[in-house]
Amino acid sequence: MGADSIACRDNRGRLLWRLDNLLNLTIIDILDFAGDGSRGILMTTTRAGKVDTYIVNGLTGKANHLWLDENNFGGHTRIGRLLPDVPGVQIAATASGQTPPAPHGGDVRLVSFEEGLDARIFASASV
Repeated sequence: MGADSIACRDNRGRLLWRLDNLLNLTIIDILDFAGDGSRGILMTTTRAGKVDTYIVNGLTGKANHLWLDENNFGGHTRIGRLLPDVPGVQIAATASGQTPPAPHGGDVRLVSFEEGLDARIFASASV
């Protein structure tokens, strides 16, 4: 991981894939989100008060954008087996603010990956 990039290498150090131009990259977690033995990388990038959240397929390096938060002054993210009959783990996230001129409120999201990291399933609501 560099200042604005992430790379995956095999056990001999050969580059398998690389993602560049990821401003202020933060890795949140690396887990088997899909429940199929693969690994996904949950990460965020930040620029000018905007936070983009991505899930990266650990096998291919494909980054899938999950959501964008702006003016978030207290959101929370929880990761775990939130839906007991669904394979893998799920992500529940809240955001405290909206971009003006939208009224004050926030988003609640629940994301699952039982069909794979590239086929995410959303349940969301605005409050």
